[in-house]
Amino acid sequence: MKNWNVNSNEMPQFDGDYLCWINELQECGAIHEYYKVVTCQNNIWLVGVLQFVKGWKELPLVPYDEKREIEVLIDTLKGLVCDVNNLLGEHDIEWQQAGYFNSAKILLEQLQNNNRC
Repeated sequence: MKNWNVNSNEMPQFDGDYLCWINELQECGAIHEYYKVVTCQNNIWLVGVLQFVKGWKELPLVPYDEKREIEVLIDTLKGLVCDVNNLLGEHDIEWQQAGYFNSAKILLEQLQNNNRC
């Protein structure tokens, strides 16, 4: 458990989510060990009754690029709308009546407009 805080008396300085090494007592008496992201709030680990935090460490800071994530979503949706448009013919009345294709086009347009702001 290198780089883990295993001192059971020491809690994180700040509330938040931490990567924790969990010991969970099973009904048969065995202990199941695993890693899990757990919230610490007011110096209390928010875990189940039979779960115990054996060690913890801060989660690594990973920059989240929301704009890039939305661009990937838009590109994916563009491809899907294009594919459906190519597959649909004038005789695919069920799809046209159900409005699936038009809903997808409207959603794509809204995403593109919101992403420009």
